[in-house]
Amino acid sequence: MEERKTEGISVGILAFNNLPLLKWTCSSLWKNTQVPLEIMIFDNGSDEGTKEWCKEQLNNPDKDFWYEGNGTNQSISKGFNTMVRNAKYDYVFLSDDDIYFMPNWDSIINEMGEVGSWRIPMMIESNRPSRAIVGDYGNSPGNFREEQLIRDYKDKVWPERRRGSFLPCILRKDDFENIGGYNEDFFVGEADFLWRAFNYYKSLGKEMLSHPTSYIYHLRNGGGLAKPRPSFWQTEVNKMKDYMEKTYGHGWWDYDKLMGHYEVTDGKRFSKENE
Repeated sequence: MEERKTEGISVGILAFNNLPLLKWTCSSLWKNTQVPLEIMIFDNGSDEGTKEWCKEQLNNPDKDFWYEGNGTNQSISKGFNTMVRNAKYDYVFLSDDDIYFMPNWDSIINEMGEVGSWRIPMMIESNRPSRAIVGDYGNSPGNFREEQLIRDYKDKVWPERRRGSFLPCILRKDDFENIGGYNEDFFVGEADFLWRAFNYYKSLGKEMLSHPTSYIYHLRNGGGLAKPRPSFWQTEVNKMKDYMEKTYGHGWWDYDKLMGHYEVTDGKRFSKENE
């Protein structure tokens, strides 16, 4: 049996014709990751430019890169399942392709030494205050204000969030398997996966918490570079809603409340002195 590696992070990214965003995300990972890093791309039928760039990374001996290309737009559920189960490291970060990984983001791995660990980085976005810390540092790689973001991140004191959006996140491969992975009957399987994950960790007496020294910046939409969702997206979302309500007995909008999805710890703040 192959010896499992626990000293690094495998970052799984879904890609679909978003090459400028993908390059931007991968560049920040290569620049700001200190622990051993494997970047994994599950490519859902992108054009030749994306395929060629990914194959260049595969052939670069200085980069630990994994790539699987597909001729069609396969499901999000299959993409994450495939990457996690092929990851070389025990710790897998499930990511979007429009994220800037800030310096020290991989400090999140410090809490991942045991089964039952799910950690969320502190996410900064221009809006959605319930999900993230509000901060506008550009909405595309072309107008991204990296130096200002790094300066503000170092100097400001952000409120500590117990949770934010549960994804992106880092978790262990064995936890992923114990949860059951994503249900591949659904193109959009996030809600079902998160509900099962929440109950799995609850059964272990664990919580899915944010990490106070790990930061990412989420572009969202990539300044119009991100491709629109496929035409069948809403149909698939409705399919998942119906399944969740029939299977678990709760309405779609009850889950955030039941999981305490966006709770913020009252009165607790931290600064760089706490790092």
